[in-house]
Amino acid sequence: MFDLSGKTALVTGSTQGIGFAIAKTLAEHGAKVFVHGATSMEKCEKASAKIENSVPVMANLSESGCAEKLYEQTGDVDILVLNASVQIRGGLESITDENFASQFNTNVRSSMQLTAKYVNHMKEQKFGRIVM
Repeated sequence: MFDLSGKTALVTGSTQGIGFAIAKTLAEHGAKVFVHGATSMEKCEKASAKIENSVPVMANLSESGCAEKLYEQTGDVDILVLNASVQIRGGLESITDENFASQFNTNVRSSMQLTAKYVNHMKEQKFGRIVM
């Protein structure tokens, strides 16, 4: 269908669910894939073990400096899939400032910071894909 040989991808939130399926599909089509998780390197390693040509990486996207931490582990990538997200369960009255900050930082701030960190290489090589 399509060939991603020689391409490198980072899929955030790829230890399970949709992110895992995206990472697996990219790898099946030839990409080297960084399998990302937020809090457990063991979980990242277990997911990565199920995906050929993948490398586990970890960074909590709700924390300051997450883009730099991920970049140190991956270097430049050709494909950036911003899949990770935090969803607060319950009604508005149950959302704390801490819950809101975690959700906003993971779902919005980190996406902006990761895009800014990885886009320059894509521009320089005149190829790249960012999926949000």
